[in-house]
Amino acid sequence: MQFEFHYEMNEIDAYQFACHHNFNSPNAKWAMLKMRLAVALGLYLPGVLLPNLFPEEFPRAWFFGVLAVVGAIFFPQFYRLINKMVIKAQGKADRRLFHQGAFTYSFAEDSFTFLSPTTTAQNAYSALERVDIGKEAVYLYINSTSANILPKRCFADSAEQERFVAFIRGKIEQSKTVSA
Repeated sequence: MQFEFHYEMNEIDAYQFACHHNFNSPNAKWAMLKMRLAVALGLYLPGVLLPNLFPEEFPRAWFFGVLAVVGAIFFPQFYRLINKMVIKAQGKADRRLFHQGAFTYSFAEDSFTFLSPTTTAQNAYSALERVDIGKEAVYLYINSTSANILPKRCFADSAEQERFVAFIRGKIEQSKTVSA
């Protein structure tokens, strides 16, 4: 057996995953870029397209250019703050959003096993899409929106975490080359 982890899942782990996913997934990064562009254009274009609304001596291009840059920088940050508050409120309102209890993950050469109070599953590494390292956990994504959560408290030290992540990334790459 390569790695085995035992831990208690709690609502903080689920909250941290939701925040990590909403702000670091490829879909979220693309959505943030689109939001920045939309805000910048939405704040700049009125000054350019509606010149009759402003007196001639008003520096429209400069004013709306600065407004667009400031909006593109700060609006997404405000959005992230609101999103975090919503995630936290949802987690408190609905405890069924995640599984709680004792979890065991076992990672062998050919597959990994997951045991919880309600589920036992054995999966091939080809079931994993990617591995992300967050501030508080390692996330083993099984698709673009779902992941197995391994809190960093499971690892003895950062060296073990690095060996584990390298092992999983190697298995994911190996499964991709076998299926290709």
